[in-house]
Amino acid sequence: MKKKSLLLFTMLTAFVIAVVSLSTLVFANSQSNVAEGDQVFTIPMNAYCDTSHIANLSINITNLSSENANVTLKLFKKDGSQQTTAGSSYNGIESAITPGTPISIGSNTTENYRIAFGGGVNNCSDRVYYGSISSSTNSQLLAGGWVDSTIGNATLLINNGQPWDSVGSNESTPTPTPSPTSRPQIDACSLTTYSLIEPMTGDSDEYGTATSSSYDNTHNSRAFAAFDNGCGAFSTAAGNKTGWLQYEFNVEKRVNSYSILMKNNDPANAYAQSPNSWVFEAYDNQAQKWVALDTQSNVTLWTTDSPNTYSFSNTTAYNKYRLNFKGNNGGAVITVAEVGMMGY
Repeated sequence: MKKKSLLLFTMLTAFVIAVVSLSTLVFANSQSNVAEGDQVFTIPMNAYCDTSHIANLSINITNLSSENANVTLKLFKKDGSQQTTAGSSYNGIESAITPGTPISIGSNTTENYRIAFGGGVNNCSDRVYYGSISSSTNSQLLAGGWVDSTIGNATLLINNGQPWDSVGSNESTPTPTPSPTSRPQIDACSLTTYSLIEPMTGDSDEYGTATSSSYDNTHNSRAFAAFDNGCGAFSTAAGNKTGWLQYEFNVEKRVNSYSILMKNNDPANAYAQSPNSWVFEAYDNQAQKWVALDTQSNVTLWTTDSPNTYSFSNTTAYNKYRLNFKGNNGGAVITVAEVGMMGY
């Protein structure tokens, strides 16, 4: 009896060891997306996302150390694959970080990453659901962020909002990642520092669409020229002293002020071509009609140094806004260098 019990015990022990060894082997051969010491966090990206719904992700990382920190942000899609798309700056939110690429962050300095999913770029399948932050240098880091979507906002907590010490390997010093350059550069006519409209390079992008009742095809002064962050002007077609200029956001925005900068590269005609009377309107999708938010008439004070800005009360978010021009100051067409829309 004792021999049978001993034999059974020996066989059971061998089986347990075999199972443990197999489990260890499987674990060792599986590859994790994160390494020991990485600060891992989840991203609340379970939001509406399609051509008419955009989800914005913004992450900021601060180096609280006295020396530069070589930091890597990694972001992962639903299937666990890594997302390495460079972000884009928008409406005062800078984006210098590229996921998966190390960046050198100066002492007591913050760097940001921002990306939008959905809208015209049709990249909903690239949405990210978790991420990690690591450093190859001994650093104290602080990070956080948010997700802004059609169904609401969510705070992105990393380490419960508290700093953490990252023990790095000091293997290398990566070259700082430059800011994306896909957007137009700021110049003397820029309103991008406070406008809700992302600077455009064409009539449509992932943030919205610019249209007009007419434009000057000879000089290629299309609608987006009023939103391109530059001095090239929008112009109605020859002989059109009335008309409209529209911007349609892909996500509804509550606009409560706007700015118009006159054309500044044609001194002989700029004033005469500047608008004199207009209505700033929003389109009510439910009522299927345009709603007047602000009306201006007999506007004769224009300068190339600063835009004319007009404020009004508005408690409703719309996605279509337009300037409905009723006349100018005597020119053959209506021209404006830039138009900005402010609010939230």
